[in-house]
Amino acid sequence: MKGFIFFVIIATGASYYLYFRNSNGIPDEITDPYFAELTIKQQIGSRNLTIKTYGKLQNKAECDLRGKLSMSDVFKGCPECDVVDYQCLSELPVQAQNLFENQPTHLAYIAMQRGNKLERDARAIVWGFTKAESAKFCTYMIPIIKKKYSGTVSCIDALEKS
Repeated sequence: MKGFIFFVIIATGASYYLYFRNSNGIPDEITDPYFAELTIKQQIGSRNLTIKTYGKLQNKAECDLRGKLSMSDVFKGCPECDVVDYQCLSELPVQAQNLFENQPTHLAYIAMQRGNKLERDARAIVWGFTKAESAKFCTYMIPIIKKKYSGTVSCIDALEKS
């Protein structure tokens, strides 16, 4: 259970890394976005979990900066976590595009819609959970994320038949 709690902390941190602290020069709308793709792996007991977090960012410079911040600060508290990859993409992979269109997948996932110009739209999904576990995890995470995120935070339910 301790490992799962660390994973919850990391998942929250991965969502929070999308929150930018300086509003100077940040437009109200993001018109030519770059997308952050963060992949983290953690083994809990005999299970291997992979969290994928995607963020819609203002431009490549912001994407690069947030990547440095997430790598240096967010993951200090989880030595069991392995940050596998961080990329700045000019286009999302098809699977991630579906997440940003709030399309159901085989697992429930977290959808974050920015509430102000400091926040960023984001999606987070955990591969390695069962359908029921993904729903439980998503529901658990919403109030934690809402403590620091003013936008809409919701769970996109899994497909009925998967």
